[in-house]
Amino acid sequence: MGVIIDESIIKCVRGVYGIFIEKDGNRICEYVGKSEEVPTRAEYHKNKIESGTHIKVLVNTNKDSKAKIIIAVLEDVPYVFDNYYKDAQRLASAENYWIDKYQGMGQCLHQVPEGKRPSLVSWEKLKIRASKAKFNHIKNCPFYRS
Repeated sequence: MGVIIDESIIKCVRGVYGIFIEKDGNRICEYVGKSEEVPTRAEYHKNKIESGTHIKVLVNTNKDSKAKIIIAVLEDVPYVFDNYYKDAQRLASAENYWIDKYQGMGQCLHQVPEGKRPSLVSWEKLKIRASKAKFNHIKNCPFYRS
């Protein structure tokens, strides 16, 4: 069906957006992002999905004639211009809010935070090791207080 860029995207300069799948009357959020230039970023996602190089669930959904992929603004986060770092943090915090909200609803589960993190393979190995450990790794931390 192609990717639909909602008109809210065109009206928003800086903010948080979601990529949703609509099928059989249900709307599920698969991805949340933030951008200083929301319309440009939405076009980037649209091109990645349509070229088959985005996350699998969106690429596969794009092939389903009964489903729609919609990119829409979740929150406009304008500059306040009181402090450079606070303005940057406001955008990051807004994105985290929406990721937490949708993940709490069982959606947006392929979303990972920015920055360094273990690969999925490494995470699975850590999970297995943790389940076999006699003690909780937090309790083994020298700064842990019970």
